[in-house]
Amino acid sequence: MKNKLLQQWLNFLETLVIGLLLFYFISPSFFSHLTGKYFDAVSYLLVAILIICYWKKFIYVITRDLPLVLLLGMVATSIYWSALPEISSITIKAVLRTILFAACVATRYTIAEQMKLLTWIFGIATVLSLIFHRREIYNNAAFIGIFAYKNYLAIHMVLAAMLFLLAAFGNRRFRYLALTGLLMATALLFLSKGKGCYVIFLISIYLLPVHVFVKQQYKLRIVLLTSLVIVSSIIVFLLLINLQTILVDVLGKNTEFNGRTPIWSLCIEQALKRPWLGYGISGFWGSRESIVILRTTWAKNHVSVDTLQLFNSHNSYIEVLLQLGFIGFFLYAVNLLSTFTRVIYLWMLNPTIETFWMFQTVIILFLFNFTDNGGILSRETIWIIYVSISLSSAVWIQKVKINRQLRKHHSYEYNLQNATLEKLYENKSNANK
Repeated sequence: MKNKLLQQWLNFLETLVIGLLLFYFISPSFFSHLTGKYFDAVSYLLVAILIICYWKKFIYVITRDLPLVLLLGMVATSIYWSALPEISSITIKAVLRTILFAACVATRYTIAEQMKLLTWIFGIATVLSLIFHRREIYNNAAFIGIFAYKNYLAIHMVLAAMLFLLAAFGNRRFRYLALTGLLMATALLFLSKGKGCYVIFLISIYLLPVHVFVKQQYKLRIVLLTSLVIVSSIIVFLLLINLQTILVDVLGKNTEFNGRTPIWSLCIEQALKRPWLGYGISGFWGSRESIVILRTTWAKNHVSVDTLQLFNSHNSYIEVLLQLGFIGFFLYAVNLLSTFTRVIYLWMLNPTIETFWMFQTVIILFLFNFTDNGGILSRETIWIIYVSISLSSAVWIQKVKINRQLRKHHSYEYNLQNATLEKLYENKSNANK
């Protein structure tokens, strides 16, 4: 009895530590400077303890995705070719911590448990963002809540809204609580004025009927999905021919995505100067090569000498290209494609809320990474969620393969046994004759 009670307390303590780490990685700026400094240092120790506690299973989980392991290796060694090794050495440790922590989450919890934990963490972040309703000085005094920027609040509220919505579908006991969370997250999303995330939110809602279609019988599923593809193609075509009107009149942006495209083109030009390995983690911004971008774009009005490292290209894919070159970009692209393929396969094989959430979340993060940084090779919870889904789906696929092999083996043994018995009966019958 005492051992069982002790185990329950240890499990609770472990969940509390993991939840606290997830919340810290959601919004380090919420912690005071002094508390954040010490907790940041302690977080490395906490992640190390989690790895040691489950080291055998941890090694199994993290080695299920080879491109991710190779990407992890590139991150760890990029200091050797970094343009700013003193800055890279700090950032590399933080990025490795988030990847390893994500692997711990995938090791310790199933997808259903991850969803439940994230729902509570995002729920706390949503409530605190309403209580501490901070605003940006610029960007029309947009809400940022407990986050550093309006776009970070916006994307986290999109993820939170989808978790609350799926929780309302899947758990009657907390349905009204989940719907309340959905309303709060949606309200914060629109108060953030992160208009790019408005589009991602609408796409996430648009994906909901697809889950209903996937759950149907095979023939009906094909008809419904084909109809959806046709309707979606028409919608995309109409959006493309009216893109300028939508960007300018509806979203309030210009055709350069508020000055992003000039920065993207200049970043790609600079990336081609170090095409294979890039400038190293955090090696580009603050280097000599970044000066042309910081002086000729809108960055000159927002970046000072002390904040060079805080600027980014506002595109996670370009950031990967700048930091790790075409080799790192290729490894991430392979990982993304394999993760997306695994998630779709699992969703089609077992159309549950959990598999749909993986599919929906990968789509959300894939779209967000086009217009902002923080979704790839970062210290953010967004990156943790992606890596956890990638590894969890790989482990799930492995289990499916093992179960299929076992069923085939048992079927073979059963057929062999029946064939042997039939032959035995046949021999007996012949002997009696």
